[in-house]
Amino acid sequence: MSFRSYSFRGIGFDLSRADKKDIFAFFKNHEKSIPDYIREDIMTVVNDEDSDLYDLQDLSENVCVGEFVADIMNTETEYHFDYIEGDYGEDAVMFSPRYPWENNEREKNATFEEIKAIVGSYAEEFDLLVDYEMDIEVSG
Repeated sequence: MSFRSYSFRGIGFDLSRADKKDIFAFFKNHEKSIPDYIREDIMTVVNDEDSDLYDLQDLSENVCVGEFVADIMNTETEYHFDYIEGDYGEDAVMFSPRYPWENNEREKNATFEEIKAIVGSYAEEFDLLVDYEMDIEVSG
């Protein structure tokens, strides 16, 4: 039996520290960027005052709230953001380095300052701080 541990590094924020109201407001503010197949269901949940984050989680067996957030960020910015669920309770949404051939033209020409500004603008919507040296460990 072998045990593996992976470390993901990048610029991002820990979504597990965000309040429900900020997460729901994010979806309301970015409704047009929510994938078509789930937009109506997400908006029903976030517009219901009695809903909670578990109601969002229950919308899809395989996709969690952080993945929806990363997908919206990908759509709006044309940068590749990942959602990483860490071993220590982190729900990280992050931009992390990839192989050069995996990057689109926009990512190839991006500066560190541009990435910081983009991540910062999204983190601000959740009232979170940006971690410029995020390191998330995942066991597998």
